[in-house]
Order: sequence, then structure tokens, then C-alpha cells
Amino acid sequence: MADRNFNVIILGDSLAARVAAISLAKKGERILMFTHSHSLANPWLILSDALEDFLGRLGGRSCLTPPLPLQVLTPDTRTEIHGPLPLADELKREFPSGYASLQSILTRLEDLGDRVEESIKAAGGLPIHGLRSRLRFLRVGFARKISTRSLNRPFQQLLDECADPASREFLQTLMEGLSLTPLKELTVGEAALLWRSTVQQRSISTTAFEAFLKQRYEQFHGETENFETIKSLELQRSGLESVSLKDGHRCTADFYLLATLEALTLLPQQMQPHTTGAPRTFVADLNEKKVSSLLAPRLILAGNPSLRATLTAAGDGRLCCRTQGLHGDTLTTEVVQERLRSLFPFSPLEVEMQPAGPPRIRQHKDDSAGNVFPGWKAKVALRKNLLNICAPVVLPSLGSSGEVMLGLSCANQIIRVKKL
Repeated sequence: MADRNFNVIILGDSLAARVAAISLAKKGERILMFTHSHSLANPWLILSDALEDFLGRLGGRSCLTPPLPLQVLTPDTRTEIHGPLPLADELKREFPSGYASLQSILTRLEDLGDRVEESIKAAGGLPIHGLRSRLRFLRVGFARKISTRSLNRPFQQLLDECADPASREFLQTLMEGLSLTPLKELTVGEAALLWRSTVQQRSISTTAFEAFLKQRYEQFHGETENFETIKSLELQRSGLESVSLKDGHRCTADFYLLATLEALTLLPQQMQPHTTGAPRTFVADLNEKKVSSLLAPRLILAGNPSLRATLTAAGDGRLCCRTQGLHGDTLTTEVVQERLRSLFPFSPLEVEMQPAGPPRIRQHKDDSAGNVFPGWKAKVALRKNLLNICAPVVLPSLGSSGEVMLGLSCANQIIRVKKL
């Protein structure tokens, strides 16, 4: 490939990368994305308001589906969200003594999550691009009665309002499973965004969504190269100058986005994030083609740590159970197999640990964005023209919702800057 120039180069393939790439390409920007060969299929892809708006603008509502049932299982309760019964009836049945307090907390979380999503949309993105973006977010948040103090309040304080032990265990299991984050690190703002998206009355087909993203990117003339062709980054104090390729050529751009951990490792050591352990993923072959009809396709299991599991069909029609949990020495193949045994007592479980995903990141001491928006863990603006959009290390607790918000926010910021 000869030396080429683009408006934006994106290094790495992720949901945030594709959302940013399509948003920018639709505006007429010339985009090059260095991609990996893996699929973005995610059984825990959640339809946030931001993602639904994105699909609506691009004519992608055909990807929408009815919501997938989700069960939260504790030793004494089985609560189904998006099941045949309304959630209020489920909560009354499972938590008769703690229903009023539990329902109040969930209602308040949903309302707060709705107002936070409205604020992000009205502000044109997350408060991640300096003082102006933070003041803009604070202003629109104030109009919706949102304060940074309320967003960054520890979720544990809200949990303490539950006097009923069963309700407390349900809330803890639910939030740890949705966020894959220890409860002591979770904020009310993060919990609100997660819960607001979880109770959406629509879901999304992951396969249809991935095909739609590919189609739209090609339609808007986005270009793609293999990530493995990258040799190094030519970084100066003022910014990133170019991407050097193994064939001796270079690619240059006005802006560069780093979208995956592999892309971040191309940076000098001192600029790479200081990470902790990644959530662990296990796949269990159930060796059967159907399981109990009492189980939902998505499950969150109480325990230390809480686990989230997804039932999917393998190529031969047999079912697999993909399980994720917080990183820790106690979470081993044997432990996961034992905990799944109660769900599948008649299946000869064969559990394997998968390669580790992107690790979590420790908070940068010099980054104050986390004081404005909950769950913020790392810098986005690494240089004037170099942005970090690796959502699993920037907004690790928010999952796919964080990916979409981060991709849209960075695309909007680039468009704003180029208009100046």
C-alpha cells in the first residue's frame, strides 16, 4: 500500500470504533480502520437510548428485536426480567417483605438513568474533551436536576436503604453481574445507566447489527486494512504524525483513534494504561440440545463473585454456556463447573477458560473527568490529535452502553473541532 492520507485513522476494531467510524464517514470524512479478524458478537449487547438513536439515524431499526429474558438467581430467589410476568409482579412474589423499598430503588435508578442519557445527548457527548465539554455536561445536567455528587455516590449507600436481606442480595447480584465490577467500586450513576438500558422494552440482534454496521461503513466509503500490517506509531510531543506499516509505507491523518488494547500497546510504555486483571470468561459444553424451560437465555448467578452466563447454540446444535466473572484467584475452571452444576445437574459439563479479554484500568491521578462522569477510568485525549476510545479500559463497568457513548462522543468532538 502506498503512502496515503485520511481525515481519521482508527486502530483496532470494537463497537466504539465502528460507531465512531460510521458517524464520521457519514459526515464525509475519509476513514481508514485497521481491524482484527474477530467478530463483535456480544450476547450482552444492551440497547441503550444512544444506540437506538444511532440506529434510527442510519435506518437500522430492522436490527431491533423483542427483549431477551434475563434471570437473576440467588440461593432463595429466581427473578426474571422481560419474562411472561411484569417485573413488579416478579418482585412482589420473590420479595414480599422488601418489595416497597426494592421497587423504590429500581424506579429511582431508571429515572436517573433516563435523565443522564438525555443529558449526554443534549451535551453532544460525554464530558471527556476538556473544560468546555465538562461545563456543557454540567449545565445540561443541572437543568435535569443531576449533580456530579449524586452520580458519583457509592452504590453501596443506596443498597444500605434495603433492610430486607433477600432484596439486598438481589440488588448486589444484579449490579455485579451487569457491570462485572465489585460493588464497592460501583457508583449510582453507573448503576442507573445499566438498569435503564436493561429494562428497555426492545433488544437487538447481534448478528443483524454486526452485518448492518459493516454494510453502512462500506456504503459511506470507509476503508479497511488488517491490523497486523502495522509496524509502529510515529509519535511526537505535539501528536501522532503517522502510522508506519510493515511494507515500508505510511498512513497519515488529522486524527487517530486507539480502539483496542492491542492498539494501546503500540504506545510508548509510559503512555500505556496501568491495568488490573480482566474479567474471566469460561465456556461450558452442555453436551445436549436443550435445557430446562425454566431457565432464561441470560442468567446472573449470586456468589463470590457474581457470574453472568449466556446459553447459546454451538455449530452442531448443542448448547454452550458462556460464563463471565470478576477476575480473582478464586474463580477457576473447577469453581465455575461446580457453580453451574446446580443449573445443569444432568449435563456432563466440560468447562474451559478462554483467553483473557481487555484488563481493567486503574484511575489516572491527573484525570479529573471521573469527577464529572461516573465510572471514568482513563484519559481519552492522549495528544491533541490522538484519542483513546478503548471502552473496556475507559468505561469498563458500562459494557456495550459505554462503547456506544464513547464512540459517538469522540466522533462529535472531531466534527466540532474540524468546524472551527
